[in-house]
Amino acid sequence: MGIDADLSISVRADPEIIWGLLVDPSTWEGWWRGCVAARSTDGRTLREGSELEVVLQPKLQKFTFKPIVDLMTENRTLSLTHRSPIVQTTTVWYLAEKPDRTQVDLQTVFNGVLPFLMSILQQRRSVQLIMKKNLQGLRRVAERSAMD
Repeated sequence: MGIDADLSISVRADPEIIWGLLVDPSTWEGWWRGCVAARSTDGRTLREGSELEVVLQPKLQKFTFKPIVDLMTENRTLSLTHRSPIVQTTTVWYLAEKPDRTQVDLQTVFNGVLPFLMSILQQRRSVQLIMKKNLQGLRRVAERSAMD
């Protein structure tokens, strides 16, 4: 038993601005709620095969994830996968350009012991709320950048 989150948001910014925020982990602390550090191990922007270290602190406990970019396409799809003994996650971002905005879709799947326990403790909704806040943060930063 895992936890899935499928969310979308409309952003009044060019896809290049949003894409720039997604592929540069140094920006993640500015829009990703609970992200206290994020970097690619080579210090560069993301590309397929990039390894990352992401430190999240949703409440009191810090968690370090080491995802790998397993898919990155020209049409702005980015997939990150993390595997550890207690949790396996895959997060996929899709950007779709619309006439006056960009549609951002986010799909995340959590599997393993930790998500199983969270499901039992009825924390599914909490995960979805956190992901929604991440999307809202991304929108806020992207729209501010679009105005500059």
